[in-house]
Formats: sequence, C-alpha cells, structure tokens
Amino acid sequence: SRTRNSAAGDDREDAFDRQFDRDVRDLEKQSTLFPKLFVAIFMSIAVITLVIAFFSAWSAYQTVSREKSASGVVVDMVEHSSRDSETGSVTTYAYPVVAFAPAGRSTQKIQMSEGAFPPDYGVGDQVTVLYDPERPREARIKSFSSDLLMWLLPAITLLVGLVFGGVAVAVLKIWPWWNKNDTLTAGTKRL
Repeated sequence: SRTRNSAAGDDREDAFDRQFDRDVRDLEKQSTLFPKLFVAIFMSIAVITLVIAFFSAWSAYQTVSREKSASGVVVDMVEHSSRDSETGSVTTYAYPVVAFAPAGRSTQKIQMSEGAFPPDYGVGDQVTVLYDPERPREARIKSFSSDLLMWLLPAITLLVGLVFGGVAVAVLKIWPWWNKNDTLTAGTKRL
C-alpha cells in the first residue's frame, strides 16, 4: 500500500510539473506579446516616415535641380494679420512682392509665399529669385529660410523615422523575449 501511495504521489507530482510547465509557457507567450507589438508598431512608423522622408527629399531635390535664378527687386509689401487663438494678440506678417524677368519672358510681379514679422525685406531691396521655368509663379527668394523650409519636411521625417527605428532596435537588443536562455521556461528547468 505504501508503494501504491508513493506511485500515486509521483503521478500527482508529474501532473503538477506538466501543468506548471504549461502555465509557464502560456505566461511566457503572453509576456512576449507586448514587446513584439511595441516593436512592430515602432518599426511600422519608422518605415512610413522614412519613405515619406525619401519622397519629400526627392521632390525637394527635383525642385532645386529645375530652378533657375534671376535678379529681382521688391516692389511692394503685402501685409496679412494673424490672431493667436490663445492670447488674442494680432501679428502682422509682411509678404514681399517681387518683380523679376524669367529667361525669355516679360517681367512678372509675384507675391512670395514666405512672410515674416518683422519684415525681412523692404521696398527697393535687390534679391535673387529662384524659379522653375515651367512654373515661374511659384518663385521664391533665395535665402537660408527658403532653403530651410524646402528641406524641413525631409529632415523632420528622417529624424522621426530614425528615432522610432532606433527605439525598436534597442527594444530588440534589450528585451530578452527572443533569447531562450533568459526565458521563464529555461529558468524553471534549471531549478
């Protein structure tokens, strides 16, 4: 009878060990869901923003490569006011109107899309105008700020993509969910 009780105890212990191992594996699967989901989301954001960065950089490069330059003069300043919704303060931005002659065409007057407060230019200022010969109405004044605006979207999306990709890679390197030696199951087998 003692051997029978001992055999029954061994069976219960084996059943307990098997159930414990199943429970640990289930817990392990559940604990790896978060890092996998985190990495998948961050890598997706990284890929999307890097694709946007590539295409916006390509577009900016194409625009710059088509641009021609011409001498121009600021002939007028157009003011547009903007009210801050939080403070209610009004700021007036000045947009230069530039006269320039694209190659082979008559002189054109164009209001630039870049305004400033305080104004960057005054009436009578000589400027260099950059324009696409096929779309001279989309001209811009050659300046650091206009170059910066052209490359701002590619730079921001590139930075965001690299940050999200870097975080995803760091989680892959730090989180032990893929390494079998660090898992709960491996730890229980060593006990």
